[in-house]
Amino acid sequence: VFCVATLPFVHRICPIKENRMGKGSNVAKASKARADKLRREKKKGAGGGGSGGVEKRKAQQGHQCKACLQTFMVTLTRAELEQHWESKHSKLSLAQCFPDL
Repeated sequence: VFCVATLPFVHRICPIKENRMGKGSNVAKASKARADKLRREKKKGAGGGGSGGVEKRKAQQGHQCKACLQTFMVTLTRAELEQHWESKHSKLSLAQCFPDL
């Protein structure tokens, strides 16, 4: 839909402005907010730090020294656990410190 605007000696074609509201940015803003909220919810449920991730962190702790009750992550090798035993509890046996090895 076009109109012809006439100025003295000049003819130009200009579009008729339709009644459109600028909702494009609001839609984009709302969808970004929804995506951010979903990302936060997903991160919160994944564990992480603080009180929300206590259960996940407890599940990852695989070894505990029975002499000093220090916990070690599952990823530690037997040699690293033996190093702890030698440096801290050399008077005890390795089986007394780590019975699950």
